[in-house]
Amino acid sequence: MTLATLIERLEKTQGPMRDLDALIAIEMGVNPGYQGDGVWDCPRYTSSVDAALTLMQADLDFGFNMDCESVHGGWCGYVWLDHPTNRSSFVRTRRHETRAGMMADLPRVICIAALKGLRAIKVRQVAEARSA
Repeated sequence: MTLATLIERLEKTQGPMRDLDALIAIEMGVNPGYQGDGVWDCPRYTSSVDAALTLMQADLDFGFNMDCESVHGGWCGYVWLDHPTNRSSFVRTRRHETRAGMMADLPRVICIAALKGLRAIKVRQVAEARSA
């Protein structure tokens, strides 16, 4: 599976999914350790903020903002890697009626932002290698 396809699947999904956790682990170079019966021995990236945050590049800044705004008609969270104007990694949660609903969606959105940031870094590295 390509990184772009993984990001697309994360964008379409609703809620935590262990198969996506395993695919994220593989993308990050970790063996997810299949235990059988749909059980994976890997971090719960799509359901845990702590696990999702481990995907963020240690040498880059990241940010999170949440608010209840009339523009979107509910609670939204925003996550970005590097800088909020870096559109390649800026992600917004779906609109939620409650703050709790938005917070439940946050791990998935952190995963998307981190993987988009990783994709942007890889693209930049390829471009730099070609120009060298």
